[in-house]
Amino acid sequence: MIGCKYYGCSSLKNIDIPDKVTEIGDSAFRRCSSLMSINIPKEVTEIGRQAFGSCVSLTSINIPKRVTRLEDLFSNCSSLRSVTFEKGSQLKYIFGGLYSSYDGMFCNCEALTSIEIPASVEMIKGCIFNNCSSLRSVTFEKGSQLKYMVEGVFCDCEALTSIEIPASVEMIDMYYCINLANIYCYPSIPPILNDFRCKNFVLYVPSQSLEAYKNSSWSEYYSSIKTIQ
Repeated sequence: MIGCKYYGCSSLKNIDIPDKVTEIGDSAFRRCSSLMSINIPKEVTEIGRQAFGSCVSLTSINIPKRVTRLEDLFSNCSSLRSVTFEKGSQLKYIFGGLYSSYDGMFCNCEALTSIEIPASVEMIKGCIFNNCSSLRSVTFEKGSQLKYMVEGVFCDCEALTSIEIPASVEMIDMYYCINLANIYCYPSIPPILNDFRCKNFVLYVPSQSLEAYKNSSWSEYYSSIKTIQ
């Protein structure tokens, strides 16, 4: 396991983690302000909280498929443009900002413009993308198993104007997505609307479920609900 011995190593620019490493601990590379690239071995199964927090020079990273949980990993990585997941990802949970909106998974990742969430993910919870001001595209891999997308996942994502909600989703909320105009919601059974603070949007739903949505927890937005063409 790699502990926090590299914490605050401001001169560290690149690192190849040995193949024998299976765990990266909490804050392992936090505040390594010059770190531009890192190779994470495929054998890694755990990456701790804030492992790459405030790595302001980090531009891209690939998450190994054996990692099943991520929490508060890249907050304040202002240069991070590309986050990919190894094919066959087993990731189940993405958490962040549970106690503060300032330590969300990708909080203040201002250069991040797009991301695809692996099909294996079942829960996204917390202010994951808080203040990702350039995030325009969030997609879900085909066959998504996502059930819960709650607690302000897209808070203050000003560039996000459209999103597609997978058919598997059972509960959802969204905070302060001020420019979100089109929501394509594919579940045939209306997801429970836990909290919702968006304006001037259109909710597109399956045609056979139109009345169900209008008589569900989405009823407050009755006039904004239309069928997917």
